[in-house]
Amino acid sequence: MGYCISLLSKTQVHAGLGVCEALLLVSALIVVIGLWGEYRTPSWNIKYDLFTLLVAIGCAGELIADGGVFLFSHRLEIISDAEVRDAVTKAGNAKTSADSAAQDAGRAKDSADKAETHLAEADERAERAEKIATDERLARFRIEQQIAGWNLDAEKQAKLIAELTPYKQSAFWLSANPSESNFTEMLDGILIASGWVRHKPPPTNPIFSILLDDKAQIWWGSGIHIELLVSQSDPLLPKAAEALVKGLISAGIPAKGHAVRQGLDPGVIHIAIGKRE
Repeated sequence: MGYCISLLSKTQVHAGLGVCEALLLVSALIVVIGLWGEYRTPSWNIKYDLFTLLVAIGCAGELIADGGVFLFSHRLEIISDAEVRDAVTKAGNAKTSADSAAQDAGRAKDSADKAETHLAEADERAERAEKIATDERLARFRIEQQIAGWNLDAEKQAKLIAELTPYKQSAFWLSANPSESNFTEMLDGILIASGWVRHKPPPTNPIFSILLDDKAQIWWGSGIHIELLVSQSDPLLPKAAEALVKGLISAGIPAKGHAVRQGLDPGVIHIAIGKRE
């Protein structure tokens, strides 16, 4: 089965992971029904054996689903590593092309100095080569930034801590893209140093839930998003969320704030850390 999963694409792996999670939920429901039936039915009743069978089927389903989640998650990690390697290769090729284009620009300028009759043509060629070199250097820089992910230097971290400290005891929970695990650790440390209180993320599955570094709910989105329930009993919490958004933007990270009407616990700020684009 592991060999078959290794042949699947990223889209197919995502689909398989979703099926396993759904199977896990259904199996858990079957176990609950079976246990409820055993509790409510006398042992001499013929239906008692049926409920016992449901418990066994549900447990088997959970075992299969857990195995599927493990295999598909492992395959997804392998695919993500391959994508990073491919991006690094492309960045190297972009640098080589940029250096070559820059050399072409230099040769074009030398030719222009030596041959006045071809000055206009040589200048045009040099401008074209310089534009290509600039575009490819910019493309390389963007690829390197995407690979590196979000980051804050020591000075920006200290500034953000100072801006968030007035809102001590603000509660938050994290969700993060696995590719941004380093920044998730960094931001978590900044918030804790500011006196904020991290809450455990709400479970995505009533039976089995995977956390990133035992801190953040796994989320495959992109960008930085700060979410807060519209109705809040604590008047300081919206100000704390606003200070976090403004502090990240000031540090060069384009965070976005969202006021939502449902889906979040009151009194807790949700911080979603997605992949850098």
